[in-house]
Amino acid sequence: EDEHEEQHSTEQGEMWMEITTANVDLPSRWGGQLIGSDATNRCCQLEKDQCEHQAKRVLDDLWEHLVTMYALQRQTKTLSGVEKRERARARERRRELGVGAAADAYRRARRALIRLGMSTGDKKFPELKKKDVVPFVVSTDDEELGDGKKIPSWIWSDFTMLRGEGPQRVREYYGE
Repeated sequence: EDEHEEQHSTEQGEMWMEITTANVDLPSRWGGQLIGSDATNRCCQLEKDQCEHQAKRVLDDLWEHLVTMYALQRQTKTLSGVEKRERARARERRRELGVGAAADAYRRARRALIRLGMSTGDKKFPELKKKDVVPFVVSTDDEELGDGKKIPSWIWSDFTMLRGEGPQRVREYYGE
């Protein structure tokens, strides 16, 4: 009986290994001729819905990281003591990594949406340029000469988070 259980366990392990190493290409990786055909429309729509959801989610993450990074930068300016400032800078660097990861994830989702047929000029998911990934300046103390004439990045055009429609963790942050 032990031998039977061991064999069953080995077979399960091999099957699990086969499942976890399987590579399934999503429609955005297919050639242009397959996308848009009647046979693949449902698969394409499923991936498109997933990519749209992901793009929205990572934009929320980007928003959260930028706001938190801005708050940390303001806080760091008021700290005294080398040790406190170093810890604060380390937290800022971690947030910067989060900003970069969220921006990259949005760009990947957008590229997949374009391969699935979305227009490059789509207003719902515009191109995220490096100049767009900036905190929204809340305090006039942080403005620089000429900032009053600048138009804020498009990522700040949707303030659903402040109306309580964003992720719970963001609503809690603004409630503090």
